Amino acid sequence: KRLAASLANTSVLYVQFHTSLLPKSINLIIYGVACTGSEHVTTWSGLIGVMDEVTDSTALLPVKGSHKKKRLRWIPTCWYVDCLPCIKARYVLAIMAFFGFCNVYALRVNLSVAIVQMTAKHPHHNQRNFDWTNIEKGWVLSSFFYGYIFTQIPGGWIATKFGGKYVFGIGVLVTSVLTLITPQMAYINIWALVAVRVVIGFFEGVTFPSMTAMFGMWSPPLERSIVSTIALSGPFFGNIIAFPLSGVLCDTMGWPWVFYCFGTVGILWYMAWLLLVFNTPADHPRISPEEQHFIESAIKEEMLSKHDEISAKDVPPPWKHILTSPAVFAIAVVCFCGNWGFYTLLICLPTFLKETLCLNIAEVIGSCHAAIVMFTIIDFRMVSILPYPMYA
Repeated sequence: KRLAASLANTSVLYVQFHTSLLPKSINLIIYGVACTGSEHVTTWSGLIGVMDEVTDSTALLPVKGSHKKKRLRWIPTCWYVDCLPCIKARYVLAIMAFFGFCNVYALRVNLSVAIVQMTAKHPHHNQRNFDWTNIEKGWVLSSFFYGYIFTQIPGGWIATKFGGKYVFGIGVLVTSVLTLITPQMAYINIWALVAVRVVIGFFEGVTFPSMTAMFGMWSPPLERSIVSTIALSGPFFGNIIAFPLSGVLCDTMGWPWVFYCFGTVGILWYMAWLLLVFNTPADHPRISPEEQHFIESAIKEEMLSKHDEISAKDVPPPWKHILTSPAVFAIAVVCFCGNWGFYTLLICLPTFLKETLCLNIAEVIGSCHAAIVMFTIIDFRMVSILPYPMYA
């Protein structure tokens, strides 16, 4: 049945793109033949009923039952055909967030590996290298976090105000574009490189808060741990693949290609993110009515049970209880110490192995990869213990 539906959907897309110049009546007949057998159109009467609402051939929309999704008239019908009918919309969000966080961490740590080749005494592939002191290297490697700390709290508020889709997506897009120009900034001078890394950190700071806001709109209470676990596995996976891949790119193509490749992948991800992800279930043009009702009713029921039928936006945050809670401070200390060790490992380990232990690039990458995998296993244990909102 799924195979037949997929073939029918494919024929629908083909017909829509190749019959746009035919009269509406002929388009309706061809479209009905293409949709026959698809689970999106159950009766000819449901298809013919669309004629009263359309003005051109691109507005022909398969209708199942009485559900008619509100949509913009200028958008082609193929936009409303679900290309992944076997995957729920909320899990599409989780999978796209997973790859988004992979990109975020790959763009974050690529400099840690590239700087080993950037400051090598014997350049590879005739690339320009830099004679930076250890203090200057410290400025370059730490500059990311000077921008990162400023957008943590504002990122969540902005996502709530304007939608997490755009905040998260623009954060990754700007980071990717700036990553593409990182080699040119390094060629100008070290302070231009520091400046662009600060801006990269500024835009990456909104990613975790904005995704937390989206989980609140998309995750039913009983599935919140599943959806968040899928998405928050992305940073660990991104670290594991970014280190060896960065080493291979440095060794085979030169250190600038580390930034070119990861930046390009981030831009491609952003395009897919715009097409597949939406701020709320009500905004999603391809979500099934059953899934939309399930998500919205589950979240509404949770809000009513917790706040006695008072909207969550009308309940002020209990700042006094939060700031005086020993459990909150205990979790904050644990996260602070864990992140301190984790980022020290990510940033300083390649340079330490290269300059102190005098390892070559292959040995550096192998050692870093083993260390990151071990730390990831330990960090996953911490994720399973800590509450999700505190960890995120």
